Amino acid sequence: MIAQTTKSTNHQKKLIHMGKAGLGLDDDAYRDVLFACGGVRSSVDLDQKGVEAVMEAFYGLGWMPTGGYNRYQPNGRTRHIRSRRRDADMDGPISQAMMAKIHHLFHDLNWKDSEQQMKFSRRQCRHPWPQTIRHGRAIIEGLNAILRRKKTDGNQREQQPA
Repeated sequence: MIAQTTKSTNHQKKLIHMGKAGLGLDDDAYRDVLFACGGVRSSVDLDQKGVEAVMEAFYGLGWMPTGGYNRYQPNGRTRHIRSRRRDADMDGPISQAMMAKIHHLFHDLNWKDSEQQMKFSRRQCRHPWPQTIRHGRAIIEGLNAILRRKKTDGNQREQQPA
């Protein structure tokens, strides 16, 4: 008898797409993550092991689901709420993938000067460069907020009449 793999649920696909949006991944980068973790190009084709691998990759890049209201759950809460294991891992060393994400965000902001990058890092985590996962997440959240603000400021300037 051939063992059947269980396909991903709609809730899991929704979480994956929330992670994609939260990390600011473009379509090509998102599909590369899916292929690297699950061997597929679409979240529809993921099995349970692939879903777990993609979620772990998103956690490694600094994304964490909010755990807010979910109308699909009987008690109104999501199933994926930060576990104690992940809290304990927050003080572990920063991963190369997270550092790559930080450098990518610095590049998106056109912050090429290492002095400017270190000042921002000191303001976010009191260290010239992130040492732990907690520091990396704080820096990524701050850089994403600056990028969002720049995008909304640019959109507002385009809408104003000259």
